[in-house]
Amino acid sequence: KIVLFGSAGVTGMKIIEEAIEQGVKLIAAVKNPELLRQYKEKIEIRKIDHDNIETIESAMKDANAVILSFGADLVEMRNKSLVFGATTSIILDCMHKLGIKRGIFITSLGVEFVRLKIIFI
Repeated sequence: KIVLFGSAGVTGMKIIEEAIEQGVKLIAAVKNPELLRQYKEKIEIRKIDHDNIETIESAMKDANAVILSFGADLVEMRNKSLVFGATTSIILDCMHKLGIKRGIFITSLGVEFVRLKIIFI
């Protein structure tokens, strides 16, 4: 089983669709499970709270790999980068504690900012 954090985002939903198509057992760890209601018959959905390590660790139980897919648009980037940094640290700690050695970390955090900065140079 693979646990996916950031499952309600654009990239996360693409990962969910690909996992379903390939028959991969996926656990979607999400703050608001209602956002993934269209997938509830095809994947396992576990509610998490980014500020609660127990919910994050619980979401990772029974998984042997983690995909972390966080991103943000330019307006939200500053606030989200702080949350995502802390959450990433918690996820890495939980991976170590649970013996999960495989992880893929994908992010678009900051991409818009870099692109806009290049335009104005």
